[in-house]
Amino acid sequence: HPGYVHVQTSLLELGQMRAALGDENVELGAPLKGTVQATFGNPGLLAMTSITAKENQPAALKVMQFLASADQQAKLNKASGTFPTRTDAPPPGDSKDIATMAQALKVAKPGEPSPAARQVMAALAPRIQGALRGDYTPKEALDQAATEANAILARTVR
Repeated sequence: HPGYVHVQTSLLELGQMRAALGDENVELGAPLKGTVQATFGNPGLLAMTSITAKENQPAALKVMQFLASADQQAKLNKASGTFPTRTDAPPPGDSKDIATMAQALKVAKPGEPSPAARQVMAALAPRIQGALRGDYTPKEALDQAATEANAILARTVR
């Protein structure tokens, strides 16, 4: 429709757009439909957690079970304005926007865990290939990849 701009957004970004453009000029709608109707989102907290040291795994599992509980998911999502990964946790409120986003969950597909995910993957690939070719040891490859990935994340993730 002429004069309309379609963007994928979060509740935070929606609030920023309304503050900049005026409430009357911003409306949240259902995901657009072409061949299929779909929307994409970030997997969230649980996808961004990693446990590396074996001795930390039992404690980390307890923390994750706590954070992943329906009650904690509801609290975390209300504070962040995102939606829970559990179907038994309620959405983060009851506004018209949240109801619209909740409806969109029916056609939602998981996205990348970070806006920088593709850049990080691109930085990792040559290091992994180099280790497979024998250009460096696996540890050297991972150390180099970690340095590059951390620099990308420092630039792109707030």
